[in-house]
Amino acid sequence: MDNKNKNENPVKTYAIVSQLGFNIITPLLIFIWGGSVLVSKMGLPDWVMALFVVIGIVVMISGTVTYLVQLIKRYDKGDDKKAQKVVSSRRDNDYYDDSVRKKY
Repeated sequence: MDNKNKNENPVKTYAIVSQLGFNIITPLLIFIWGGSVLVSKMGLPDWVMALFVVIGIVVMISGTVTYLVQLIKRYDKGDDKKAQKVVSSRRDNDYYDDSVRKKY
């Protein structure tokens, strides 16, 4: 069993997923509701409703991306191991080293 899964709490996972769903659906619903109220109560043209839907989608995407970036920063363990230094010599890439060279 992995150590990562052993410490993971299902309630914590549910909270993270529900927060993500809230970030996706709430801005869109608020802007659709607000646009419909403004169009119906104030007699605004129908393109105002389309504008509110587009603004809701933009706010939804930006909020979701911001939340996902925060999650990545919080749970990213990073690579603690340093990369090994690669040492290469010319002989490693020389295909003609297998033959015996003639000395002139």
